[in-house]
Parts: sequence; structure tokens; C-alpha cells
Amino acid sequence: MIQLKDLPVIMENYKVTFVFFILISLCIFMFQNDQFGFDKGHHGFLSSHGASIAKNLSAEHNFLMFEGASIDKYGKISYQTYNRFPVTAFLILKIFMSIFSPNLSMEIAVARQVMNLFFVGALMLTFLSVYELSRSHLAAISITLFSFSSFYLNYYNDMIFNDTPTLFGYILTFHGIIIYTLYGRRIQMVVKAIAGISLGWQVFSMLLAYILCSFFFDFVKNKSIVRLIKSEQFKLGVISIAFGIFLLGFNFLNEILITGKPLTEIGSFQSAKNRIGQDNTFKKQYETYLSWGTFSKDQLHRIGAMSIPYVFKKSGNFKLAGGIVLLITFFGCCLLKNRMLFFTFLFSGFLWAIPMRGYTFSHDYQSIYYIGIPVILFFIIINSMKKKLPSILPFILFSSIHIFL
Repeated sequence: MIQLKDLPVIMENYKVTFVFFILISLCIFMFQNDQFGFDKGHHGFLSSHGASIAKNLSAEHNFLMFEGASIDKYGKISYQTYNRFPVTAFLILKIFMSIFSPNLSMEIAVARQVMNLFFVGALMLTFLSVYELSRSHLAAISITLFSFSSFYLNYYNDMIFNDTPTLFGYILTFHGIIIYTLYGRRIQMVVKAIAGISLGWQVFSMLLAYILCSFFFDFVKNKSIVRLIKSEQFKLGVISIAFGIFLLGFNFLNEILITGKPLTEIGSFQSAKNRIGQDNTFKKQYETYLSWGTFSKDQLHRIGAMSIPYVFKKSGNFKLAGGIVLLITFFGCCLLKNRMLFFTFLFSGFLWAIPMRGYTFSHDYQSIYYIGIPVILFFIIINSMKKKLPSILPFILFSSIHIFL
């Protein structure tokens, strides 16, 4: 007869954890709403936007990303381009949606499930990453489920755009960093970083956080700048930037050739100027929202909302909670083993939100890239409980499943 004290040992088996993960993944796909249209608000607008971009991709237009086109009385075609992101995520959407074309309802439904597939992938990679840091299957799956239980992740996970695929690439890159740091597998780190960048630019913030944190800890220890320049992290940065320039260069050149406009007049270039704060008209128009005071408070609110499971607090002001969570996670990282990796995860979201505040201030779903903060928060809490009362881990797991679903 199985005794209560034996339950943690039995459930720690990776096969048991795998069964739990499969059941949770099936629930995500099965409980997906069967609405064949688009939701209201930002979710619905961006889903229709992303689906249009995916459907319009074709070799005829060199895979230019655009949401619509019009023809004037002289037969000239004008494109409403949205060519600023890597094409990979939209191309994957195109492949799956084309299977059900021209049935629009089914195209929308399958596109949502593709987003869920990337969401499940992000869950799996977070679990694998946390397991490497905790060496406990039970703790890792519980931490992952608690961390993915916020409003932002539960509401935007099936939004038909490139953000959920990019979240997958973001955590894929972090997992590659962990594997390199713990086991020295450099090629795996580089491949995962390249794959991540091909899904979205947000991955650069993860790489930048890693490079800066590793440089800091290495310099404190060895006091050598030459050593930093020769490091694998510096090489990774050079490779990543080169690949990013290649992808963006392809987009810009493609748009120039298709639209016939010079570089400074294409839509993607203008948008890039707005987002990085280089357009004075844009800055003046949104001056209130872009001010550091307003922006900082808004980010604290988003961090708080990302860190508290939706079932506990559905609405309201999360700024105080965000501030408390930041203090806990920052000082907690100082005490954790492999703290360079934890600091990388902690700071990565800020290195996207702050430089790109011309974009992130008005797009609350960009909060999902703060995922490192709730992961670290629940890691600190559950890891402490595991050390003091290991027998409680199965009950924590069941609680996390209940809260997540």
C-alpha cells in the first residue's frame, strides 16, 4: 500500500510528470473556444491582422508581409505592408491555414490551435529549463503552471499573431543558454538562438541580458576585457546580430522592390523609427504615455498582473504587487545557485520593454516577455518549500494544475 510519505518519490518519476504534462496539453487544445470568428478588442483586431498577413504570403510577392492591397484607376497596386517582423511565424500559419482554404472559419480555428501548439511548446521549454535549475520534476512543473496562470498568458495565448511563437523562441533561447552554461554545448545554444530570432525580435533582449550578465560576472571574477571579447558570449552576440540584420535586410529590400519606394519611405522603416523613439511627431503625440513616470508605473502594473494567477485577482491596480515582486525576485536571485542565469531571465523582459517603449506602451500583450519574473518568484517560493517540507510537493502540483486550468 502506498503511504503518503512515498507520494513525492513516486510522482518525481519523469514518466509520471510526462503523463501530467500530456493531460494538461490536451486540455489546452480541447478547452480552446470554438468561436470561428474573431474576438472583440485588441485580441480580435490583431488576430484578424495576423491571419490576413499569413494568408497573403506568396512566392509571387517574394513573401512580402501585407494585410491588404488596393488598385487605383491607373492600375497601380498599393500595399498595406506589415513587413517589420521575421516572416517565419506567419509562414507556419500560412501552411496550416492553407490546408482548410477557402473555409475561413476553419482557417481561423486551426490558426488558434497553431498558437496553442507554440504555447504548449513554451510550457514544455519552461519546464525543462526550470528542471535543469531545480533538479525536481515536481517542482519544475508546478513552477511552470503557476507562472503561466496570469491573465496575459491565458488571454493572449491563442491570439493569431507572432507573439506566442516568439515566446516559444524566447524560452527556447533561454534553454539553450542554460544547456551551454551547465554542460558546455555551444552549438545547441547558437542553433536555439538563431531559431528564436527567426520567430521574433524579442529574443534579442534575452541574448542581450545573457551577454551583459555573463560579462558582468566574468569581469568581477577575472578583471579582463580581452577575455570578454574572446568569449563565446561575444561570438554569440556577433552571430545573432548578423543573422538579425540579414532577416531585416531581406524584409526592407523586399518591400523596396515590391512597392517601388525608397528605404526612408517604406512603412516598415517608418514604423521602426516610431518604435525606437526616433520620430519627433510620434513622440509628441504620445508624450504622456512615453514619459518615464507613466511608463514605469504601467510596467509595474504589468509585472504584478503577470505574477499573480488570474483566479486570485482578475482586475484592479497591480503596481504595488509588481514592486514587491520585483524586490523579492531581485534579492532572491542574489541568493540562488546559478544566479547569472536567473538574473538573465529577470532582466530580459526589461531589455525589450524599455528600448522599445514606443511599441510596448500601447501593447499590453508584450507583458508576456516578463515571463522570467513569475518563474523566478515561484521558483523561490516552491524551492524553499521543497527543502523544508518535501512531502507537500504533490499537493502544490495539484493546486497548480487547478489554478492553471
